[in-house]
Amino acid sequence: MDMKIFKAINRMSGRIAFMDFLMILISNRARYLFLFVLVCMWLAKGSSKTAAKKLLQLP
Repeated sequence: MDMKIFKAINRMSGRIAFMDFLMILISNRARYLFLFVLVCMWLAKGSSKTAAKKLLQLP
């Protein structure tokens, strides 16, 4: 990641209460969203299912 972007994001920390809340919410719930998307890909047909298999490294 570009250091300028990293510093710009981190400078906002603690200044905007809504953004702090949003980032905490996203980071706490991201694993569930990832699992939901993975299951949806697994149940789909075609390249999405193939991508889900590759992600899980299944034969």
